[in-house]
This record gives sequence, C-alpha cells and structure tokens, in this order.
Amino acid sequence: MSLASFRIRFPDFADAVQFPDALILEALDEASFFVDTLCFGTQTERARQYFAAHLIAFVTSGARAKGVSSVGAGPSSLSFETARLNFAATAYGQRYQLMARSCTGAQVLC
Repeated sequence: MSLASFRIRFPDFADAVQFPDALILEALDEASFFVDTLCFGTQTERARQYFAAHLIAFVTSGARAKGVSSVGAGPSSLSFETARLNFAATAYGQRYQLMARSCTGAQVLC
C-alpha cells in the first residue's frame, strides 16, 4: 500500500509536514505485526490501515492539542504499545474493533 493511498483514505493525515512519511510507514509496519490475515481475509489491508490510523491518531493527538506543528517518527513507537491497549480511544480504533468482531462472527477480538 502506498503512502498516497493511505493519505487519500485518511484525509486527516494528508498533511505531510504534520504527519511525516516516516511516521505513517512506521505505523503501517507496526500494524502488520498485529493484523491477522486469517481473521480478516480479503479485508486485511483495510484493517491494517485502520489499525495504523489509530496508532497515529492516538500517538499524535496530545501533541497536536498542545500546538506542536509536527511529530517525529522516532519516539512514537514507544507510545504504540499504549495505543494497542485502547482501541476505544479513537474512531479509527473503534472501526478496527468493529471489523475484527465482524470477521470472527463474535464479540471477541481475534
């Protein structure tokens, strides 16, 4: 998946200055480790994108609220662990949870 298509799907992250390519690529890479292809099947790439969008939104929302104009990719990986524990914190995480529940046919995440 290209950065351009990610930015098109998630226009909140279209600003390359505020959301550097390195940050998005790191989030997509991180999401790849946790999105189960057996669970999501043909929706794996979409689930990966929503997972990554959740990570980015979770990690950067506090900084943006404080007026920071850009967020680097380096320290964000430390906050990804916290983000994975709270999918309810962002709309993207909630969408990922909904997709996971749909692919399992239950109310339990895969």
